[in-house]
Amino acid sequence: MIQKPKSFVLMLGDTSTVSRVSCTLEHEQDSMAYGLRAGDALTLRGICSGRLLDVILVDCRIVPDEP
Repeated sequence: MIQKPKSFVLMLGDTSTVSRVSCTLEHEQDSMAYGLRAGDALTLRGICSGRLLDVILVDCRIVPDEP
């Protein structure tokens, strides 16, 4: 059996609400994800795979800030 390594999942939104945005990062983004802290502003790109209570984004990438 081949197991896919665990991915980083960012939960975006207000923690006092039921629905948020769930972003699963591509594995190449691991090093960038380690440096993130609560409250950091960032831009993400991903594929919307659906919505339950949360909006679900997969294959997300952190987009670098433009100077």
